[in-house]
Amino acid sequence: SNYSIEKSGFVLKTKVLEDDDIKSIAFTVSSSNENKVVFDSYNEENHYSWRLIDFKGIKFAEDSLDIIVESSDVGTYRFRFDENNWHLEKTQGND
Repeated sequence: SNYSIEKSGFVLKTKVLEDDDIKSIAFTVSSSNENKVVFDSYNEENHYSWRLIDFKGIKFAEDSLDIIVESSDVGTYRFRFDENNWHLEKTQGND
């Protein structure tokens, strides 16, 4: 089932992608009042997804609207919230 959490007027939701029996997780952020998607980690512009088998978790940072995704395969991804948008800031790889 999909995970959903709200913070400061935004709703973070996961979505499962399926490609040749490989399941992956991606996420969207919507505005909670309009229910309009304002960021999608996997669409025509962005191609960020994580293998479901390696996916450890996703959350808002404690002190900001940054989004942190953890994977046992590729490490930690942090999407920095800036000017009403999210940008991949850095990764802490495991390799």
